[in-house]
Amino acid sequence: MSIPAQDEDLSRVDDPTTDAVTLAQVAGRRHDLHGAIALHPNAGHDLLEWMRSQRKAARQDPVPVDTTVIHAMTMAERRRLAKSPETDPLILAALASDSLLVPDLSRNPSVPEASREAIYRKYPHLKPGHGPAARSDQESHHLGSADAAVAAFKNRQADANREHRAGMHTPSPPTERTNGLAIVSFVLSLIGGSVLAIVFGHVAQSQISRSGERGGGFATAGLVIGYLSLIVVIILAL
Repeated sequence: MSIPAQDEDLSRVDDPTTDAVTLAQVAGRRHDLHGAIALHPNAGHDLLEWMRSQRKAARQDPVPVDTTVIHAMTMAERRRLAKSPETDPLILAALASDSLLVPDLSRNPSVPEASREAIYRKYPHLKPGHGPAARSDQESHHLGSADAAVAAFKNRQADANREHRAGMHTPSPPTERTNGLAIVSFVLSLIGGSVLAIVFGHVAQSQISRSGERGGGFATAGLVIGYLSLIVVIILAL
């Protein structure tokens, strides 16, 4: 049983060894295979341009691309088509369904306008003027100001931490209490305990000089009265 002519044309297009002349012959009689022919590795630039001119001249609706042919290609082959401005716009529109190829398609000037707008609606960051590289000077200034504010806050926090640590090691001021032995020395000197008043008075003065306590006057008074009382007792004893 013989293969129908249309099936033979499709087989020739699917065969990667088909030469450019045969592809041109098939393209002349099969406008519905133009999309598949554009994907053929032997389809030269002249043939692609001729097929484009035929569509424009006939003002006919674009022939849908055979997506099975595109899906059978490797990712490297699809990426090459997505990057090349020479790729047929119909093929580029079909490739737009692959999210991995969208960045390459967004930079290809041959992508149909409708497909380009659809890409920008779905991936607005790919639209010129919306990516990180297109950040305005004002935005950069704001970012710089924010960075400076963060740095200033960190510096103030570090200063506060240093002051807190320094405050932890600052010696506490001397206590404002009166030395007990100084009071004892003074009281003993008044009630006739001259010797004990003198002993406690000297001990109190020694403690006050080290601790900074109050009561130096009491210790001195206890010593003076104690010594005077002791002298008077000695004189009377003679």
